[in-house]
Amino acid sequence: MPRFEASSLIQAPAGVVFSFHEKPEAFEILMPPGWKFQILRREGGIQDGGELEFRLRLGPFWIRWHARHSGFRKDVVFVDEQVRGPFLRWIHRHEFQAQGGDTRLTDLIDFSLPGGALADFALGWAARLVLGRIFDFRHRVTKRIAERMARGIAHPG
Repeated sequence: MPRFEASSLIQAPAGVVFSFHEKPEAFEILMPPGWKFQILRREGGIQDGGELEFRLRLGPFWIRWHARHSGFRKDVVFVDEQVRGPFLRWIHRHEFQAQGGDTRLTDLIDFSLPGGALADFALGWAARLVLGRIFDFRHRVTKRIAERMARGIAHPG
């Protein structure tokens, strides 16, 4: 099963970085520009049992995605796992590690593409490339907002 990892150092306490992710609007803020999506249902936030259902436009098609949260430990970690969606398997672990007054934000994603092991072998590199672009954007936005929050400056959204 392919794995993707992105990690960034953010100059803000883990509690601040984590609290940004707890905001209901965080998902929308972290969606790359130009991506068309629609939230269908949101319940319970990122705490255990919380769910998010949305539609994402890929080319001419709308793809429905349903994720459920688990593993919630405030200021440390939460996980979202695909219940239904475009992947055979998708487990996304969000880790927040305090490093002095800063935070190491790490996103770990274990996934499997439709088509199973053969597709993972042949196309896993392409999926990681796309995820790299998405998470470069997400980490830049998280860094900018969390560092502003840590300085007491309100963020948009």
